[in-house]
Amino acid sequence: KADKLQRFRLRSLRAVEDMVEAVIQALAETGRLEQTYIVFTSDNGLLMGQHRAVRLKGNPYEESIGIPLIVRGPGVPAGSTDAIALTIDLAPTLLDLAGAPVPESVDGRSLAPFLRGSPPASWRQDALIENHGPSYALRTTEWMYNHQDTEEFELYDMRNDPYQLKNLYRTADPVLLETLRKRLAALV
Repeated sequence: KADKLQRFRLRSLRAVEDMVEAVIQALAETGRLEQTYIVFTSDNGLLMGQHRAVRLKGNPYEESIGIPLIVRGPGVPAGSTDAIALTIDLAPTLLDLAGAPVPESVDGRSLAPFLRGSPPASWRQDALIENHGPSYALRTTEWMYNHQDTEEFELYDMRNDPYQLKNLYRTADPVLLETLRKRLAALV
């Protein structure tokens, strides 16, 4: 089942790669490549055997919550960041890159400073993950704290366990758990 799905996904990806290549080639041939921003993003991930699940979305694991975001364009040096970016950041980023004003009513923040190689002095340190159920999780730069709809809890140290294999909830410092619980409640 997983092998068949993976073959299908790889064939689909080949079509995406061909399309991206054609766009880049057309921009290069018309002399517009160097003044054009190319932004590639996609849907969130799908578990393919990780965490004992296949074809599963709607969970707080990194394989499911992450979406690719690749930007190429004028003034964008090669590199990456571990900053927590959200889909609400896409609109202000595109407006900023286009030189248009970002309305005050927009919830997200522009990622353009990261793309220009000079991250802002302050940036979000956490994000709420909402799934059907409802279940909620808090993803910080250091922790993933999950409150499942079954009233089960998980805590993962994202620096030392990025694949979320060892649930630390039962042995964690109660002060840490209460801090994470309060922050999650505030975001919910």
